[in-house]
Amino acid sequence: MEESAVGAPPRRPRMRRRILVDRVVAVLIVLVVIVVPIGFFVGGPALLTSYDRSHVVSLRCTIRTAEVHTTSSRSTRGVGSSSAEIVLGTSCGDFVDAHGVTAANGAALARRYEPGSVRSLRVGQGSIALRGLLGAFHLLPSVRN
Repeated sequence: MEESAVGAPPRRPRMRRRILVDRVVAVLIVLVVIVVPIGFFVGGPALLTSYDRSHVVSLRCTIRTAEVHTTSSRSTRGVGSSSAEIVLGTSCGDFVDAHGVTAANGAALARRYEPGSVRSLRVGQGSIALRGLLGAFHLLPSVRN
């Protein structure tokens, strides 16, 4: 004897499961599209800075170039500032030293990095590990003094 579909009860467990699956998929999409990018751009730099402060490594590198550059920042209100930094080209890659560098003393500080000299540079381990990703945003790892 076969039961007909006419007298069968509605399939509520399957409908509830489908609704649950749809909601889980919607939450995952929101996380991937909204929450993760916001966390990446807002929380990522703070986490990297904190990690770099507590995980400093020393690299022995040959200095190739040391140039003074001026960087600028800008806020959403249109307010910005300029600061000087020394961009170091080394055998270990490019780094930036902005600690205590001003437009007035930048050239003198850059001369301390003599081309051909071998220097021990203290750099955050997280910045070294993420150097490729930082390069995509035109950022260089910072030298710690």
